[in-house]
This record gives sequence, structure tokens and C-alpha cells, in this order.
Amino acid sequence: MPFFNNFIFPKSFVLMLMVFVNVLYSVEMRSGVDAQGLIHVRVWGLVQGPGSTSAERADWRVLKAFEKAYPHIRLHNAAGINLPGVGNENDVGPLLAISGGIAPDILYVNFRKSASYIDNEFLYPLDEYIAEYAKLHGESSLKDLIHPALNKVVTRLGPVQGDRQMKTWMIPAEPLVMTMIYRKDLFARSGLDPNKAPENWTQMYAACEQIVASDPSSYGVLATARGGTSWNFMPYLSSSGTQVLTEDAQGEWKASFARKEAVSALEFYARLHAGLRKDGKTRGFATSNKNLLDEGKIAMAMTYLGGDEMAKVDTSGAQWGFAPVPKGPTGISSAEINARMWGIFRGQKDKRVRDAAFEWLAYRKSKAAVKIRVDTFIEANEISAINPNLLDRLGEEYKKYEIFINQDLKKLYKDLITTAKPEPYGTNCDLVYDYLDKPVQAAILWAREGNLENQSEPVIHKTLFAFLSEGQKELEREMLKELPEKERKKRNRVAMIVTISLFTIFLFTFYKVLKILSPVGQRNNSWQIKKYWKAYVILLPALAIICLWQYYPLLRGALMAFQDYKISIPIVNWVGFDNFADVLYDKNFWYSLWLTFYYSFLVISFTWLPPLLLAIMLDEIPKFSVFFRVLYYLPALISGLVVIFLWKQFFDPSPQGLFNQVLAYVHIGQQYWFEDPHLAMFCLIIPLAWASLGPGCLIYLAALKGVAPDLYEAAEIDGANYWQKIRFVLVPKLWPLLIITLIGQMIISFNAAENVLAMTGGGPNGATNVTGLLIFKKAFVYTEFGTATAMAWIMSLFLIGFTVYQLKILSNLEFKTTGND
Repeated sequence: MPFFNNFIFPKSFVLMLMVFVNVLYSVEMRSGVDAQGLIHVRVWGLVQGPGSTSAERADWRVLKAFEKAYPHIRLHNAAGINLPGVGNENDVGPLLAISGGIAPDILYVNFRKSASYIDNEFLYPLDEYIAEYAKLHGESSLKDLIHPALNKVVTRLGPVQGDRQMKTWMIPAEPLVMTMIYRKDLFARSGLDPNKAPENWTQMYAACEQIVASDPSSYGVLATARGGTSWNFMPYLSSSGTQVLTEDAQGEWKASFARKEAVSALEFYARLHAGLRKDGKTRGFATSNKNLLDEGKIAMAMTYLGGDEMAKVDTSGAQWGFAPVPKGPTGISSAEINARMWGIFRGQKDKRVRDAAFEWLAYRKSKAAVKIRVDTFIEANEISAINPNLLDRLGEEYKKYEIFINQDLKKLYKDLITTAKPEPYGTNCDLVYDYLDKPVQAAILWAREGNLENQSEPVIHKTLFAFLSEGQKELEREMLKELPEKERKKRNRVAMIVTISLFTIFLFTFYKVLKILSPVGQRNNSWQIKKYWKAYVILLPALAIICLWQYYPLLRGALMAFQDYKISIPIVNWVGFDNFADVLYDKNFWYSLWLTFYYSFLVISFTWLPPLLLAIMLDEIPKFSVFFRVLYYLPALISGLVVIFLWKQFFDPSPQGLFNQVLAYVHIGQQYWFEDPHLAMFCLIIPLAWASLGPGCLIYLAALKGVAPDLYEAAEIDGANYWQKIRFVLVPKLWPLLIITLIGQMIISFNAAENVLAMTGGGPNGATNVTGLLIFKKAFVYTEFGTATAMAWIMSLFLIGFTVYQLKILSNLEFKTTGND
């Protein structure tokens, strides 16, 4: 390779580049038909090995059996990432894959996100395949392919060639229904009847009090108070006789949770999180720590029952009990039905790949696959964990295993299936928990202030109803887009004026930047390409990369902001100023912008000057200076992710949390840290300051060595005290470095989305949902790319002025070598 020996890039870089290209090429080639006629299909979340559980071994055996039955088809795994606070891998991963142009051929479809998948034309209609399947296997086989309880979810109106048609879009797994599980051993230790579950809210709350009184380190129920808390709230809301959304005869979804019946559910849920324990000082009977459930520290939890494996806990009835969701004040016990679902990506144009994809979807629901699953659980002596419906499908041969099935659990499952209501699955329902979270978290925070004990019942009901009403209005306005045409036109006119002004300011600022960066006296000179062609050749690769990764996305974003952009289909739907109008009248956006500047202020306050003060102190101490420097620098050696999770443990809101134990030792009450909107932002900053104090201190220490001692002596002769020497000698000498670090901290603070995402996910109740994170969610979680780019452009207006100002300051600074006066 003589060319690479003489080229400016090192061999290691070339090798890395070749590996990177090879990886991209291999990913791209996994879908399609190869030269040998093998059809390659990429499947989201495909099992990769036999695993360690019976369910994983069953999945693996089904895959191997499929490959044997269809030797011309090769299935490949497609996986994604997990984003805490936003969603798990299956919720967010497929959307990120689609956005990145590497969508799998078979998509996992979240139940409540299904309408977004359909409306964004991610899914290929399956009717032709289902009709052919019915011809081959008989009409009766369709109930095994798609459970009747899920028909209305998977078959509905969707866009097909510019028209909305009733189509079947997904193949679901066995349905899941919400139920309550409880630990019999913990009930028994607490003096409760282990064979009798709470039947209503009153009994449930009394059980929580007794369990916590018996063991203060235990909890009554598993339920989070952070982002996604409304998912845990749903069973209680439904059991009050209230639904978040209802679908009318025309298929339109309407918000319906601001009702007096829902107030009782909200009050009960708030008491679970903030009710005063019998010790009179500790609050709460609920925790979000799922690990405590298996450790026997949580008595009750709401979870899904069903699927191929009946439950993720022992179903024999020895340790765990199963019961319907406790009844609300009206005597209603309402279960929710859900299911894992898969569809074929519409962007896959090769019919052979689509055909092969459906073969896999159908085979997973076939009798042959069911037999493999059941046999796997029988071999592992875990037949009690299998869904009884699967046994029923296999006929008389498997009737002998009925004695190993928990018959009470089987009856409970079948009863709940007939009465359960689907999780919201209409248009934009992937946002429903974001908006329902706000009144639920507001109620919990209000309860933690002692209001449920100190206020009268009318005041409590009025306040909680106000939370629900405000939440419903916001959901109708922002999620369901219920806006009169007159108001829409008014908003568009305002948006047009603001947008034109925004782009005018941007162009003017771009001109100012060019003017600032052009050397004085050379602004009118020609480019002199002939004279400096070598320099231009050297700059071209860097310029090309900048244009590709910076300016091209900028231009695409400028266009996308005026479109209803769909990433899966090449259709441009121009919407004018609608996106800007939605952003300008979105109070969540303006609140997130305020949070961004507030976060930036805190970052600068804790990470700009404090390292300088520490460096001055370290420079003054006569002994152990090296020890202290190492001590302060050590946090910087820890991985950023480790720092995040370390401090999340410190900020555990339970009484057993490290910081809460310290506070209890000095007689300060329990704090909720990340669950408290007044403290959450500070809790974000403290780990950042802790990890960055050392590196910043060392930089300033090095700069301090460049200040000549003669300057301090001259200042002393003039009568300057210690602080005056810092102000009039040290600060002017370090001013260029201070400006550079200030700019750096500003840049870091405005790119804080990843830190916030890992620590809080934007919660609690939106208290840390900075603009960068909001834009990310809009684009890659909710696929509202037009709105997201409009947000980014409006946010840029506030950053442009600062950019010009910092460039002007830097252009006027004088940099000197160390020790020069």
C-alpha cells in the first residue's frame, strides 16, 4: 500500500475508516436477495441465542425451526438504544432506526404509538397476506393469528395512496391485561392474610400502612412519581370510571379525564406517594425501584398478565398472589388490555423481502411455534408459567398438563380479557402520558407539602380538579390539536411575521460574522487562488466535511420547518407557517427555553469561577499541594455515565437514600431530590460541578504560573491587599482565558440534552425539560420533524446574538506567551 505510506493520514486512521465502511456496507446488505437467492430480512429485537430463561430458549427454538422450514430465508437482528426517561429500546429504537435510514424490515410497534406508525406511513398493509393465510389455513385460523380482542386496534383507517382506507397493519402477540400481583410472604410477615388480596382502595391503603409499619424499609406498592408516572396511574383512573381518551362514532378521540370521578383516583394515587406514615414525619408508601419487588420489599404492583409467558414472576401461587385491580369508590375494577405488535416496514420495496417478513410473523403465531414453546416450558418443569391459551390450542394431547396450571389465574386472565379496555391507541396517543403526567405529578408534589392533611375536603377536591382540568385543556390544545380555524389563521399570521424577522436577523448576523472574521484592510482583496492554491487544497476536505455535516443540515432544516415531513416516504407536504405557529403558541417550548437559560446560568455559576478560586487556594497552600490537586482531579477520571448513575444513587428519594440519611442525622426532613421540581435542576448541576472542578482548576493553576511575581510585589508596594491583587493583577492577566472558558461553558450548557436525558429525562413534571431535549423528543420520539426544526430555528435567534458578541470579544483579545508583561 505505497499510497497510504506517503499519504498524510496514518495507517491506523485508514484501517478504522475501512472497518467503518465495512460495517455500514454489511448493515446495508442485510436486507434483500443475494446472489445465491437467499432472502435476508432484518427483524427488530430478534433473539440472538438460547439465553438463560425458558422464554428465551423457546424463542431461539422457534427461530431455528423457522430457518429449517424456510431454508431460503435468513433473519437478522436489528436492535437499538435505551433512552431513560424517554422510553425503552422497543419504544424509541425503531423510530431512531427509521430516522437514521436503517429501518428494519419487521418493526416492533408500541401499542399507543401505533397510530403514529400508521399515519407516518411506516407500515405496509397486511390484508393481502392475511387473505392468503385464511385460504391456506381456514378462516378459523385468523383468531389465532389475531386475537379477537385486538381486532379493532390492528385494523383501522390509514393512508394508502393518498386515501384513508380500513386496513390491517400489525400482527399482535397474545394479549396482555393489567392485574395486581402481591407478595404473599410479605403480607404474612406484616400480619395480613396472604390468600386475600385487597379488593378496593380502602383495603389497599390500609394494607400499605400495615406493611410499612411492620417494616419501614418496605413499601406498599410499586409506582413511580417521575416521568411516566401516569402509566402507573391509569389503573386507578380507569377504576374510578374515567378514561383518559374516548373514541366517538366518527373515530375521533376526545379527552375525558377532567371529571369529578377522576378526582378520587388522583387523591388516592397522591396519598400512596405522599401519605403521612404512622411515625408522623415520613411520607409515602410507593417506590419506583423495581429491584425491590424481587427482593421482597414491595408488597403490591400493577403489571401485565399474559403474552406467551403468563407473567415474569412465579405463577404457581406459592409466593405470588394475583387479583383484579382494586375497585374504586364506584365499585369498578377496570383492567387495561395491551399487546406487543409487529408490522412490515413500508419503505421496503422488494416484494420478496416483504413476503418473507410475513412468513416469519405468521410462523410465530402458528401451531408449530406454539408446540415448540409449550414443549420448552415442559422440559424446564415450568409449565405453570405458560399462557393457558397456548395449551388449549394444542388439543387433547396436552390436556394432561392442565393440572399444573393455576386455574384461578387462568380464570382471572380470561375474565379480564372480556372486560378490559385497550390502552389509548389513537392519533398522537404516544404523547398521552406526557400530558397526563403533569396533573398527576402536580398532585403528588402538592400532597408532599402536607395539603392532604391540612386542607379541607372541598379545597382538596377543587385543587385536584383544577390540575386535571388544566391538564386536559393542554392535551386538547397541544396533542389533539383542537383549534378553531379562526384562531389557526391568526396564529399563522403572527408566525409569518416572526419567521420572516427570524430569517432576516439570521442573514444579517451571518454578514456580521463574516465582517468580524475578515482581517482589517483585507476585506476587499480577491481570493488569490493561483497564489495560495496549496492552502485551498488543504482546506477543501475540512470545508467539505463542515458543509456536509453543518450547513447542509441547516439548509434542509430551513425547508423542513415549512413541511409536514415524513421520514419514510418521499412526499413533501408543505404546511406554510403552521409549524412555527404551533411552536410560538406552545407554552412548553417557552418554558423549556427559560429552563435552558436557567440551566446555563447555573452551569456558569458552578463551573466557571469556582475552579479559579480553588486554583488560587491550591497555589497558596505550603504543603500537600500535589495531594490536593490529585484529590480534586480524580472525579474527572470517572466515566461520565458512571458519574451520572453514582449521583442518582446518592439522590435516592427514599428514606434509605444516602443524602436523606445524612439529612436525617442532622434532623432535616426527607427530600425528594430529582422528584422535586424545586431541587431537580440543582441536582443536575452538582454532579457536573463535582466532575469538572478538578480539570478547570488545573488549567487555572497552569495559568497562574505565568503571572510574574514582580507584578504582585509592585502591587504590594502600592498598598494593595490580597483581594485587590486578585482583582487588579490576576484577573486582567487571566482575562483571555476566563473569556475562553466562559464561552466553552456556555456551549456546554446549551448542549446539555444528553445529561438531562440520562439524569431526569426532563422531569419531574417538565422541571428539567430543556429545549435541546424537547427538540430531540419532538423529532426522534414523536416524529414531528417539522415542529422540531421550527423550534431549533427559533432557539437559534437567542443564540445568534451571543455568538456575534463572543466573536467580537475574541477578535479584540491579545494573547501573550507565558511570563510576558
